[in-house]
Amino acid sequence: MTMMRARSVLAAIVCAGLVSTTVHAQDRLAVGGLEVVPAGSGFGSTIGPAGALAGQLADGGRFGLMYDKLIDRLTGAEVEFFNAYQLSLLVTDPARPRAFFAHRAHGFAPADAVMMANLRTGVVTPLLDLPAVPVPGAIVTARFAVDAQRLVVLYPTPNGGAPEWAVVDVAAATPATRRLAIPAPIAWGGTWWTISPDGTTLYRAVDDFQSSTSAIVVHDLATGAEVQRLALPFALGTDLSWNEALDAIVAARPGAGVMTFTALARDLTPLGTGVVPQASPCGVQVAISPASGRVYTFSGGGSYFGMALPATLTGGQLGAAGPTDVADVDAEAKVNCGGLHLASPPGAPRRLSGSVAGHTVSFAWENVGGASQFTIEAGVAPGRTDVSITLGPDSQWSLAGVPSGTYYVRVRGANTVGIGAVSQEIPVVVP
Repeated sequence: MTMMRARSVLAAIVCAGLVSTTVHAQDRLAVGGLEVVPAGSGFGSTIGPAGALAGQLADGGRFGLMYDKLIDRLTGAEVEFFNAYQLSLLVTDPARPRAFFAHRAHGFAPADAVMMANLRTGVVTPLLDLPAVPVPGAIVTARFAVDAQRLVVLYPTPNGGAPEWAVVDVAAATPATRRLAIPAPIAWGGTWWTISPDGTTLYRAVDDFQSSTSAIVVHDLATGAEVQRLALPFALGTDLSWNEALDAIVAARPGAGVMTFTALARDLTPLGTGVVPQASPCGVQVAISPASGRVYTFSGGGSYFGMALPATLTGGQLGAAGPTDVADVDAEAKVNCGGLHLASPPGAPRRLSGSVAGHTVSFAWENVGGASQFTIEAGVAPGRTDVSITLGPDSQWSLAGVPSGTYYVRVRGANTVGIGAVSQEIPVVVP
């Protein structure tokens, strides 16, 4: 498929609009600690608490992380894991039982290091020492690329200096850290940056209040060099996230009572837009399903002088039509400004490729949605499955001693939520 045709297909998908009538069957959604149950139209009712759902967000193995506890999904038991006053969660590895934390000497101290914790063994490994910042509330943020097993960290520096970036490669037995000379955005502590799923590119939103300019800036994570820039209408607080189902960036931009979403291809080509109402004071939270491609938003909530404020929940494909799924939210979620959480099966693996060296066949693909295991399916005819092999979370695999012939190969991922869609099929010829 040519690049132009691929973009037109994506644009057609994106512009379909937020037009569904229920939470997608593959997705599990929770807001304010309550799980949303599909009821045939709208979002239905909520039940709770959704502790098990929160646990499923942490990793694809047997254990799930919820606050300062582990959930054993086989027994439902909760086990104390660490001191919550010393480790604050930054990001999890959805394909492996590990998570990354900011370490503090005590609950009110500034972060002094970034740590990696094995969720099965409890072993904590230091990854990155942070400079001594005198402000306890200084924020450390991180993103994790599943395929590259690469952690990117944005952290403060002392005395109001410019924040700094670091890349930690954790695929090897000994993690390797390198710091990047990339300018940080003014509001560096927010969620206004993301990385590509393969861990090669960093996208950051830059909002300059003094010059009233905004842009999305793209950097090469190998060198830190700026490689592209897209100017945007000025709007403070542009949130960036990755829509794995569309292989696109989603920029959420606040406005007068609304939040505007724009989907952008990796090269920043606009693919489509959508608008949802924004209630105060909690703003709009976003969750995007890698399995269904649906964008869920939770707007509003909280309370004012004891009165619960309006809150709405929307869902559907991102597009110019805007949301048609709008439902009132349980009062408990309104009062708590409840967090929006999504659990779903992985999406179809992308960019499956195969290579042959003698009678050894090697495959590689892109993990979409944090699959914790994969299944290779192969047959001697298109669509046929003569061999099915279950693998671990790595997105590459080799097999030696393959007999001569032509084979048709597919791969699909799975996690604790379910089995994902199958990838495109490729032919492999072994001489």
